[in-house]
Amino acid sequence: MIGGTTSWIGPLIGAILLGSLQQVATVTISSSVNLLIVGLLIVDCVIIAPTGILGLVQGRRTARTVVADPAVFVLLFVVNVIPIYFLHQEAFAARPLEIIFWAVLIFLAFARGRFIGLRWLVGLPIAGAALSIIPDPPRLIMALVLAICLVAGLMRRPRDPVARSTP
Repeated sequence: MIGGTTSWIGPLIGAILLGSLQQVATVTISSSVNLLIVGLLIVDCVIIAPTGILGLVQGRRTARTVVADPAVFVLLFVVNVIPIYFLHQEAFAARPLEIIFWAVLIFLAFARGRFIGLRWLVGLPIAGAALSIIPDPPRLIMALVLAICLVAGLMRRPRDPVARSTP
C-alpha cells in the first residue's frame, strides 16, 4: 500500500521504507511516541499518496489536489504538527524523523498555496523548520508561524474556477 500496488517494485519500496522507519523510530525515540510517529506517517502516505509512492511519482498532480478540500488540509496540517512537538522533546537523534514531518508540512503549504494563489505560504513552514534548528527554539514564534500558515491556507478560496473544479 505504501509503495504502490501497480508493479512488483511498489511493495518492495513500501516494505523497505516501513521497515526502516519502524527501526529508526524504535531506536531513536521512546516507546510511547514510537507508534504515534509511525502511525501518523502511514496516515500521511495513505491520504497524500493513495496509489502509493510509485503512483505519486508517476502522477504528480493527484497529491496536490488532496489539499483542495480545506478540511483535508487542516487534518493533514494538524496531524503533522503534533509529532513535531513530541519529537523535539526527544533526544537529538530523533531529528531525522522531525525533518520528515517538516517536509510534509512544507509540501502541504506548497500545494495549498499553489492551489489558492498564495505561493508565499510555503515560506512559513520553512521558517518554522529553520527556527527548530536553534538549540533552544522560540516555541511561541514557531507556533505563531504555523498558525499563520494554517489560517492563511483556509482564508482564501481558489483564484479561478478551473482550480475550484479540480477533484
